[in-house]
Amino acid sequence: MTESDRRLIRASQTDDVSRCTLTRLTEAEYANLSARKGVAVYEHRNRYWRNSERFGSLLAVPIHWMMELTPDQVTFPRGHTLAIKARVTEPGENNGSFHLYVIDPAAYGFDSIHKGARKNIRRACRAGVTVELATPELLEREGYEVTAAALKMSGYRKPPTRRDYVRRLHDDTFFGGRGLVLAGMVHTPRGRRLGGIMTGSAIGTVANADDIYTAPWARDTNVGPRLVYSFIEACQRTAGIDTILYGRVSNDEDLEAFKSRMGFPAAVVPAKVVLRPGVRQVVNLFRSTGAFTTFHQRLYGPR
Repeated sequence: MTESDRRLIRASQTDDVSRCTLTRLTEAEYANLSARKGVAVYEHRNRYWRNSERFGSLLAVPIHWMMELTPDQVTFPRGHTLAIKARVTEPGENNGSFHLYVIDPAAYGFDSIHKGARKNIRRACRAGVTVELATPELLEREGYEVTAAALKMSGYRKPPTRRDYVRRLHDDTFFGGRGLVLAGMVHTPRGRRLGGIMTGSAIGTVANADDIYTAPWARDTNVGPRLVYSFIEACQRTAGIDTILYGRVSNDEDLEAFKSRMGFPAAVVPAKVVLRPGVRQVVNLFRSTGAFTTFHQRLYGPR
């Protein structure tokens, strides 16, 4: 990063943001806070599992994709669980993978970002976009409109009601007070307004870029990439963080292009997949169909 870029970035965020770090949680702490958010969490052999986002309670995965388990811990955590998928300590056990966006913060710099995205970050800074630490008061006032509009536009999930948003603000957005929440403030004819929100958390040595919400009216201000860069800098300042995860690869082409431009390559992370014997037999019956190919790719991941 050039000295002029460094000054530009620093001038477009508060001193608190320039100093902030993430709170590194234990697996148990992360699981407990996830349960308070409404995630179905269960303990098995001293490790924590959750339902898969794609397959629901039929497939169990560790509370975090990057958690590494021993082979004896990778057993069915519940009687109705039909399949499990997890990273294991023995490479020879792997027969599948997670398809994730992962970077090493020590190897990441401003030059890791696509030149077009770097230009957009500079434009955001020069246009007066400012990154601040979000407060409950700010999000109670302006956070719902940004979040609901962003979710409605993306279709990622159904927006909450305003009442539920405010009621769940502490447990959801602020992750029980243990998450990092950044606010992107934008200058408008109506004064300074909240244009974007980014949330992050950390478990062990892994930092998570959890959610980013950009108000549709603020997309052209480039507040989104500006928030992501401040989050990455916070991860780099946090002692003990050796990995930043920005979610799994999806079919959302715009989102995937955004992550790629921000310097997050798609990575194939080896994992072990186990099916109950009866399930394996049923799946094999459909081996020659297109449905099998889609199911197999979603369950086992790319090789």
